[in-house]
Amino acid sequence: MSEYQYYEFRTDGKVLDEAARKELRQLSSRAIVTSTQAIYTYSYSDFGYDCKEIIADYFDIMLYLSNFGTRQLMIRLPIDLIEQSKIESYCIPGVIGYSTHANSLILDLCICDEESGGWIEGDGILDELIPIRQELLNGDFRALYLAWLAAAQFYCLDDDVEPPIPNNLNNLSPSLNALISYFELNVNLVQAAAASSQNTDTSNDDLEPLITKLSEDEKNAFLLELLKNEPDLNLKLKRKLHSFMPLQEKESLSTQRTVAHLKSFAEQITALREEKIEKEKQAARIKELQLLAKKELLVWQRVDSAIQLRTSKGYDTAAKLLRDLKDLSIYLGETK
Repeated sequence: MSEYQYYEFRTDGKVLDEAARKELRQLSSRAIVTSTQAIYTYSYSDFGYDCKEIIADYFDIMLYLSNFGTRQLMIRLPIDLIEQSKIESYCIPGVIGYSTHANSLILDLCICDEESGGWIEGDGILDELIPIRQELLNGDFRALYLAWLAAAQFYCLDDDVEPPIPNNLNNLSPSLNALISYFELNVNLVQAAAASSQNTDTSNDDLEPLITKLSEDEKNAFLLELLKNEPDLNLKLKRKLHSFMPLQEKESLSTQRTVAHLKSFAEQITALREEKIEKEKQAARIKELQLLAKKELLVWQRVDSAIQLRTSKGYDTAAKLLRDLKDLSIYLGETK
């Protein structure tokens, strides 16, 4: 089987001019380019350009996947709006990392699991993931934690200690749920990790009283940037106001759990969930058998009629009814 590769680049709120679109089309004869997007697909060759350079020059986010199990997401962020020291807490060499290009920081999340390889379709996946960029710019690092958790699932990191636990892992956005699906992350592992995550609800109403903490110079600087129509001013103001909040309201403290501990907890959750499902199946089956008991003679008649048809379908129907009657006999024997 040849390796199918899918590259999709996307802007987040900006439009590519005609000159940029022309340059992007020239990168490959297989290019599909619009004012906000470029897609390149390959089955027998590779994209011969540095994806980070393409993002730094034109785009804000890139998705790459192959049918050999590689799933990658790159996100470009303004370097002055992201705290690099916090990103470093989640970095794993070759899996989660970042690089700087001029005034941008490019986050690189890459999970490779050959066992998950197979037929893939890249179209539409990035639509659900794009909001993650704004979440990161707002100081929400749940996407980074989930990427770290995916690395913990697929790589031998059992002795590693988890990074800072973001708030609200129990209340994920649609984009973060899409990221879980994209990285094929075990939802029970996510639930195990979320057990130590605080739930908070910081709205703009919570930030308004903090405006008084800005100095006159800071207020004047923000107004001047507003007058100049500077980009990302809203994010810069929110970031400043968040800095006035107490530490415990912003981030859960790490409980120093290891990957092995998280996996063990996830296995317990899996076992409990499977036990619950099995009990629900058994309860539903008992209800079916109780209804069957009320019409047992009719069912025997249906068995005889099905056999008399002397067809494959008739025999299959009779066999199913006989299995039901056998289960009923066992159930009635156990309940007497």
